[in-house]
Amino acid sequence: NSHMAQATLLSSAVLAAFCLQNWPAAPAVANLGDLAKRVDGLCGLGPPGADELASYWLVSPWHGFEERTDLSSLRAIGVRAQFLHSCTVPPSRVQEFLDKAWMAGLTVTVELNPRLFFDPNAGCFATGFDCYSTTRIAYRSILEQESIWYDGAYHPAVKTLMLMRDPVPVARGLCGGRDCATHAALLGVVSAWDGLLTAEAEMGVPRPVKLDLTVLFPSFSKGGGSSAEEACFRAKDSHGGCAGTHILRNLYQVAMQLPGQYRLLDQPDLTRRGFWPVVDYKIEEAIYVPHNHVIESFLRRWMHSFDSTVSTEAEILTAIRQYEEFVPAPLPESRDKYKALFQLNLTW
Repeated sequence: NSHMAQATLLSSAVLAAFCLQNWPAAPAVANLGDLAKRVDGLCGLGPPGADELASYWLVSPWHGFEERTDLSSLRAIGVRAQFLHSCTVPPSRVQEFLDKAWMAGLTVTVELNPRLFFDPNAGCFATGFDCYSTTRIAYRSILEQESIWYDGAYHPAVKTLMLMRDPVPVARGLCGGRDCATHAALLGVVSAWDGLLTAEAEMGVPRPVKLDLTVLFPSFSKGGGSSAEEACFRAKDSHGGCAGTHILRNLYQVAMQLPGQYRLLDQPDLTRRGFWPVVDYKIEEAIYVPHNHVIESFLRRWMHSFDSTVSTEAEILTAIRQYEEFVPAPLPESRDKYKALFQLNLTW
């Protein structure tokens, strides 16, 4: 037995040495496209079908040495580089897909079907940007499938839910041609978040919920000012600072409205929810009164995500600093939450 053990150790050492000598110094991202093979053919190509409420991203650490040389310094500030490979999965096989991903050492990001929001005829952006009911119904249906959520817990492979990708350009074409795209898109995001929270509550999802939420904004506005001065990040561009019109700050401002039952402006109707005012409003001046504590959920569950194709190290650092100078001290559970740099391998 001792000879066998020594032989096994020797074989392992030889194999390790071989791997070190032959492992490519700069693995190409294309190799990570083979992630789909690790789930035994359950990762389909193309966009989600009309009867599919979500699509899925297989997630693996992204080494990216050939593509970027800043991943180490980004990780030092809490930004994890991740490779995401898009998949469509039939609803009846989602749990099997998640099981195989988990057993293969992968995690999964769930993305709601973009047609729920962006369909030019029936999407909630096209019908006024109030996405509460749309998301509430869709996400409850997803939870009822007992795939990502089963027996009182989210599947261990599911770590993040992506509400939307790049909503601002879609809003620009739907909000009447005014300078309202960013605010309209963020109203859609926050109302969708509110609908998701209601669906979780109706299904008995216990809180706090261990599922991060994100929206991928491929780019963000940059302000002027001197980035070398710490005080710069505390002042708007119009006041000589470098905050500018920052997408993450705007998202926080839209999300910070208290639920209707806590708001005095709605008296005598203390049950008012949704857009305010409710008729003849200008979308760029509207606010959204949530049904749930969206701001509390936002501070606990929001995960910054950046698209690697448009986000440099300096821009990521600036975005994080501008955001963190603006929001109050983070909650303990969100203080060390990582940020993500996504390399997307979209198959459609």
